[in-house]
Amino acid sequence: MREIKRVSTSPTDAYNSFNAFKRAHGRAGDGLEYHHMTEQSQIGKSGFDIRSVQNGYNMIPLDKATHRKVSGYYGRIVPGTNLSFRNWLAREGYTYEE
Repeated sequence: MREIKRVSTSPTDAYNSFNAFKRAHGRAGDGLEYHHMTEQSQIGKSGFDIRSVQNGYNMIPLDKATHRKVSGYYGRIVPGTNLSFRNWLAREGYTYEE
């Protein structure tokens, strides 16, 4: 099994857009995609700073199949609510660090 590491060990490795991040870091690797641990949607939903989300410290490279599974999980409806998991997280008021 491949070890998964953050793209950067520094939270100051920040960018104003995902495209700017990719220009600086290049491709995630063969068969890999960048995954935002704190999703990009939380910039608008939770008001997180764009540079904290578009940040090498917030990115990990995942194989495409795993990335699809993780993204699908965040899209699932939380039982007892009418909210996707990503929207539920925003509603619950979790901080960026959490």
